[in-house]
Amino acid sequence: MRSWSLARRVLVVQWIALAALTIAAGVSTYLQTRSVIFERTTAATTQLARLGADDPRVAAAYASADPTAGLQPLTDRIISDSGMDFATFISRDGLRLSYHRPGYIGTPYSGTLAPVWNGETVTEVSTTATAGESARSVVPVYGTGPDGGRTIVGALTVGKQVKALEVMAASDLPNVLLTSLAFALVLGLGSWWGSRYLQRATAGLGPEALSRHFAVADAALLSVDEGILLADSAGRIVFHNRAADALLGLRGGASAQGGPVDAGALGLPPSIADLVASGRRVEDEPHRVGTRMVIVSQRPLQRRGAGRGGERGPVASPAAGMAAGTVLTVHDHSAVQALAGELASTRSFSDALRAQNHDHANRLHTLLGLLEVDRPEEARALLLESLASARGRGGVEGADGDAVLAALAQGKIAQAAERGVELSLELELPRRTGLPAPDLVGIFGNLIDNAIDAAAEAGPGGRWVSLQAQLEDPDGEAPWLVASVANGGAAPDQAVREHMFEAGFSTKPTRALGRGQGLAIVSAAVARLGGRVELATDSGTVFTVELPLAVEPEPLERLTPSAHAAGAAAASLGQEPS
Repeated sequence: MRSWSLARRVLVVQWIALAALTIAAGVSTYLQTRSVIFERTTAATTQLARLGADDPRVAAAYASADPTAGLQPLTDRIISDSGMDFATFISRDGLRLSYHRPGYIGTPYSGTLAPVWNGETVTEVSTTATAGESARSVVPVYGTGPDGGRTIVGALTVGKQVKALEVMAASDLPNVLLTSLAFALVLGLGSWWGSRYLQRATAGLGPEALSRHFAVADAALLSVDEGILLADSAGRIVFHNRAADALLGLRGGASAQGGPVDAGALGLPPSIADLVASGRRVEDEPHRVGTRMVIVSQRPLQRRGAGRGGERGPVASPAAGMAAGTVLTVHDHSAVQALAGELASTRSFSDALRAQNHDHANRLHTLLGLLEVDRPEEARALLLESLASARGRGGVEGADGDAVLAALAQGKIAQAAERGVELSLELELPRRTGLPAPDLVGIFGNLIDNAIDAAAEAGPGGRWVSLQAQLEDPDGEAPWLVASVANGGAAPDQAVREHMFEAGFSTKPTRALGRGQGLAIVSAAVARLGGRVELATDSGTVFTVELPLAVEPEPLERLTPSAHAAGAAAASLGQEPS
């Protein structure tokens, strides 16, 4: 049997909901109208009963030897003149003295009488009387007692039957039914229009067929190794597989069963989010995601329509073939990115060494000139002043444990001096760290560069940078390299601190290539080595890096080349090496 279409199912659900709403509205209207009618009827019966009880003929009839003979005509007249359905006079012992039907005189009254004998008026809705459901009022009848005083001698009840048809006629139930019928017709027309639209939008596929197609596509897209994202025409992500999650660091599951998600809520990198929002076609465009470089391609999706016989195929008209969204593929290019990062760090290192070499060449030329003009004392003073200046900048005499870190620090001294920044070093590394040289250059090269930039923009008292590094053994087991890079520049505010380790974030106005990647590379390298990096602003801006040493390093008893050369030069001048 052919299954119902989605539009028909929606229509049936809407009709069921409309029927339930109509029933609820009808019942509410009926009960409200019934309450109002009973309230008005009770007021009328109460007023009529009090008028009848105050008639002098009623008291005279109760005092006669045969009360029924005098009360029955009055009962019939009350009913005929007022339009009430019944009226009954009751004796003190609760027996009917008159009634609107024969055969009930002398029978017990079934309503409430106790409050009446205390002088109160009783109003109630009764369903036990022979008249059916009715509103009645019972009032006391006063007469003359044996002692000649005023006393209650009986009671009068007057009631009117309230029929369901009268309540329905007085209520808005007919209007409710007519309104619901009009809504049902409108829903029917809307369902017909929606059915035609869904036929076009779903290419003639029913819910079951769409579910099967989605299951197959979902399984296929989740199993591929490259990252895939599908976006709708509004730029919202409707699908992303596990490979895309890993490459782009996305949050959430790998399917679109939860509905479209905004790129920001999903955690899509800003540059790729802008690309998805633009919907433009790109081929092999590089994007930086953290410390990883990815290659992105994006193509628009085209809508497909339904042909004759329900067959699917590309739509013919350009208007019908408008882009339905985009498909974005992501490839990993982290190896190239890693090489680019190392190249940038090495270039910075070589620039620093080139600046230092230039400074040393100038000094040597000066020394050679002084010696040639036979002024050895001034040459000796210049050399001593240079050594003292090197010691004042901190030197690397204690950096025996890692030549890469020592050489990097020594090279940065000249680079900092060119920008008017004093770089002081305190390296206590008695043995090798065993850490990868590219990671050390990437971490401390970027930290020192940023510190020099910040100090160069500070006032006269803040143009300083310090690097301290030592090996610590906090738990008596494997040692850690603990290093701090501090500067006297302005501390970053809270808003900057929240984003400073994100790739592409920079407080500098320039938008040059690679800007905003330094601290992201530092964070990624520290995490890759199993360490941690923290920022403190107690006294200046201080970045503290802690790295575990996985391999036990070998002790060294010799100085680094630069420190050894400094010691030899001092010895040749008759000075003690520092």
